[in-house]
Amino acid sequence: GENGKGLSIDTRRLSKKEQKKVDTGYVRYAIKEYVGNLVSVRRNLPDPRIQDCKDISYPKDLPKTSIIMCFHDEAWTSLLRSVHSIIDRTPPRLVEEIILVDDNSTYDHLKDPLEEYMSQFPKVKIIRTERWEGLIRARLFGLNHTSPKSTIVTYLDAHIECMDGWLEPLLEPIMKNPRTVTMPTINTIDSTTFAVDTDQAEQVGIFKFPALRFFWMKTPERIDRARKSPADNIQSPAMAGGLFSISKVFFNHIGTYDNQLDIWGGENIEISVKIWMCGGSLLLSPCSHVAHIFRKRLPYIGGYHEMLRNLGRVANVWFDDYKYKFVNQKGNMDPFGDISERVKLREKLQCNDFEWYRRNIFPEMYFPGSGVHYGNIQSVAEPNICIDGGKLKRSEPILPYPCHGEENQQWDYTESMQIRMRDLCVDLSGGAFKTESCGGYDAQNWKYHVCRVNAT
Repeated sequence: GENGKGLSIDTRRLSKKEQKKVDTGYVRYAIKEYVGNLVSVRRNLPDPRIQDCKDISYPKDLPKTSIIMCFHDEAWTSLLRSVHSIIDRTPPRLVEEIILVDDNSTYDHLKDPLEEYMSQFPKVKIIRTERWEGLIRARLFGLNHTSPKSTIVTYLDAHIECMDGWLEPLLEPIMKNPRTVTMPTINTIDSTTFAVDTDQAEQVGIFKFPALRFFWMKTPERIDRARKSPADNIQSPAMAGGLFSISKVFFNHIGTYDNQLDIWGGENIEISVKIWMCGGSLLLSPCSHVAHIFRKRLPYIGGYHEMLRNLGRVANVWFDDYKYKFVNQKGNMDPFGDISERVKLREKLQCNDFEWYRRNIFPEMYFPGSGVHYGNIQSVAEPNICIDGGKLKRSEPILPYPCHGEENQQWDYTESMQIRMRDLCVDLSGGAFKTESCGGYDAQNWKYHVCRVNAT
């Protein structure tokens, strides 16, 4: 695993005893823990930063941060690698403490053995919840145990590896403006080989209707054009939620997390829109890199119904009339509980409305029918011919087809001047008339001219 290289093992060549270890590890942790145990907990990693980032000199008086990592039944070496990567690649003067929040884990290795191992690090402290609280309330539990000496809190997942120079780019924007929230560029650690991918394209976080699921999107050109250097931070409409830094004063000012959100899910959408709508900004740093294991499934039972309930709370507090774009699709979701206190918080903060967020922060937001115009696109020369999405696959040509008014001929013309159907836009790059992933490119900008066609 040195230098972030992966380790592949042909499990068919292992003994039955060793194969059972492989299977048990995957069932428990949703990663190939057997391989992870063979990778050094203090391995070297390549530096993925561009030269513009390496050339930046940061102030010597950057504020200290408390780093919080929550875990529930985490794999031993994944947790250790996370902690070692912080200690080994972070200037000690910037870290007030590293708080490990054990959210009622059941495995023995996370009890006394973990206490004994971490005792060698004076800045690491372990706190434990009395019951399984779930990620959201466990994070709040950790926040309440931070030292008053730190002004910033940094949340990290417990299956990450911080890379060279990761923290300074997150702290400096907050020092300049405490209403700024920062997040690192997230590189992927393969869950089976533990290889680290250092070729991460610049992206921004978004969420999509109707399910309100988080996605990454290539940085729109409108955002890129406002940047003077490749090292400049990127305004992001939303965050993935696992890795970010925030001023403790500002976090408390906007009401931290809704403590009625259960287990996980939706908290990243809530905090993202709340930051922007209530006077803050959310920046992704291309100079900060943290590698993260993305598991193919949750390693524990539960979470889906709680996620729907959480999203219902978020939509009904923050989305105004746009909440129906979600609720209409999830009409049978569980009741989301009393939201009156969160509504009062929004009123007290005098936050902007969701339409402001959509127009100013996330104009690329899309759902069918959300465009300025919606419907068939007919030929002027042959009115019975429409452009047809066909099977609507990326890089597929757009074909003329007799108009039939069904779904694959219903296009949106958006405020961003795109002709769009679901996640694909009409694109003319390379001179070919086709559908491509929507991304705010010039080749996807279409001017709409109102004209009158004489009937014959």
